[in-house]
Amino acid sequence: MLEEKIIMSQIKSQILSRIEKHTESKSIQLDFDFLLALQKEQAPELRQDLVEICVIESFVKLYEDKTLDYLLYEYMDSKLTHSIERTAA
Repeated sequence: MLEEKIIMSQIKSQILSRIEKHTESKSIQLDFDFLLALQKEQAPELRQDLVEICVIESFVKLYEDKTLDYLLYEYMDSKLTHSIERTAA
């Protein structure tokens, strides 16, 4: 279970790094957190993990970045696996 969290963290770091290349952000984590807050404001009914996915998917579509799309897929897969393992335990 700890290993799965480490993998999720590594994938999220890769995602943020990829987004940073497109945006030339000075502080990608602050910018990403701000975008999450804006998305949550627009769709308060969404769970936090779905808000995060929506924000990342927006970058995938905006920049047509297939690598980022694949990283998002891997991130979602690892979150699902983690969720299933937690439920099974």
